[in-house]
Amino acid sequence: MANLGDHQAARTLAEDTLARHRRVLGDDHPDTLHSERVLDWVQKRAGPSS
Repeated sequence: MANLGDHQAARTLAEDTLARHRRVLGDDHPDTLHSERVLDWVQKRAGPSS
């Protein structure tokens, strides 16, 4: 979504995914850590105005 320019939708999806991974898998699970990196990437792509 971020590659298509829909940064808000990408951010919402990444935040939701991270929250679910934390709840189900825990903070130290590799999938949770990957979700954190994805959210960081989406936020950087969105720029300072988001």
